[in-house]
Amino acid sequence: MHTQKTLGRFVRPRAIQQRDRLHRWVWAVLDAAIWFVAIYGATWLRFDFRLTRVFAATTLLFAVVAVVAHFVVGALIGPYGVNHQRGSFEESADIGRSVAVLTGGLLVWALLVDPIVVPRSVTLVAGALAMTGQTAAAQPADSSGRRLTLSGNLDVANAYFLRGLPQADTEVILQPSIDGGVSVSRNLSVHVGLWNSLHTGATGLDGPSGKLWYASNFYGSLSYAAGRVAVAAIYTGYTSPNNMFASVEELAVKASHRGWAEPYALVAFELKGQQDGGQAKGRYLEVGGAPSWGSGLTLAVPVKVGLSLGDYYETFTGDETFGFFSAGGRVTKTISRGTAGSWNVHGGAEYLFLGERNKMVFGSDSKIVASAGIGFTF
Repeated sequence: MHTQKTLGRFVRPRAIQQRDRLHRWVWAVLDAAIWFVAIYGATWLRFDFRLTRVFAATTLLFAVVAVVAHFVVGALIGPYGVNHQRGSFEESADIGRSVAVLTGGLLVWALLVDPIVVPRSVTLVAGALAMTGQTAAAQPADSSGRRLTLSGNLDVANAYFLRGLPQADTEVILQPSIDGGVSVSRNLSVHVGLWNSLHTGATGLDGPSGKLWYASNFYGSLSYAAGRVAVAAIYTGYTSPNNMFASVEELAVKASHRGWAEPYALVAFELKGQQDGGQAKGRYLEVGGAPSWGSGLTLAVPVKVGLSLGDYYETFTGDETFGFFSAGGRVTKTISRGTAGSWNVHGGAEYLFLGERNKMVFGSDSKIVASAGIGFTF
């Protein structure tokens, strides 16, 4: 039996081929996520940064079709059917060819379908964004530490509170999220992501809209780190695809310290709309931390308090300063590490103590929120 020596170990060529194939398809998943984000980003640009139309069901359909088509085109004529060195000319050419073919197909769909699925210009802008993102992702890590990351979670919870503001506590609540980041230098990083909440209860399928998708929050952040200290500027757009609440846009600044306790402070300013449904744009302060222990099996104890700096927790008689206090525990178990990324299962619970305004809305001054799910990072 013939064997091949690689890095001091005897490995069958077939095992090497399987490893390379897995590696290619992990990058295919990452490139698919880039397509998904590119379509939402292009739609957001098309509507002049107004979020109401960005999260329409037709945009989601268009993005899902693009992701599926990406896998098909990438396997047939793109970089995933053959083994290329990451960042090579051959791989860049394959990426360009597959993006061009997929962009052309999406453009034909956008031109011919009536009613319009997405604005026709979205396909061209999304194609350019996807090409830029996939080409950047294909470049190998250099001495500056540049690298691209992708992470996501799928959690199920018994209740959903946003900074102490009651959102839902009936039936099933699913909360999928995805985050993509790039370290553009040793100190500077950029992240974009989507966080969602899907409800079967009174604010979802059983509610006035009869639709599952309650919340979809898009965010983008720019972070600068020096040693263990980091400062980030974060833009977040809070939207409700089933129209259960009005859209809110927010700009926040967060300072954090990397270490055992993970302390942080966040100040947020509402740019458009109000989370509390009040009359004035609010200002919010949150201070917290999450001491943790362990590595493969970790225990974290997050603690935080939310306060109004002005008009964030409005009542009929004025603004309440105290919004909520929470403390809890969260266990995370790493179940896989390798070419396919790091996967984990996690679960925990937090005790919420609510201020007077949130107590009045919720009908109680406290709630235990439990959640569990699966997550990945690569």
